[in-house]
Amino acid sequence: MSSRYSNIKVLKESQNSVRYFRASKYPEIPFSDQDIYIETVYGDRLDIISYEYYKSTDYYWVLMVANNLPGDSIFVTPGTQLRIPSNLEGILSEYEILNGV
Repeated sequence: MSSRYSNIKVLKESQNSVRYFRASKYPEIPFSDQDIYIETVYGDRLDIISYEYYKSTDYYWVLMVANNLPGDSIFVTPGTQLRIPSNLEGILSEYEILNGV
């Protein structure tokens, strides 16, 4: 799976030809004994943490959803405890089902 935007449908209003994206639906991410917990430090960003654990910056949204973080920034406050979900395959599969990908 590539970027979470790559499979999102572009919709278009016929009256004024305005294009917009359909909103993504995100799966609930259950806790697991296999999840990893880290404490963030100054300069940590969700995309970089995603790359470190999932080998892709595309999955920053998994960290955002799993930790109930606001979607307005990829920066994380230093000292925040983050849960790194272990079941990435299952999460991506559920995302695809919810969004009809």
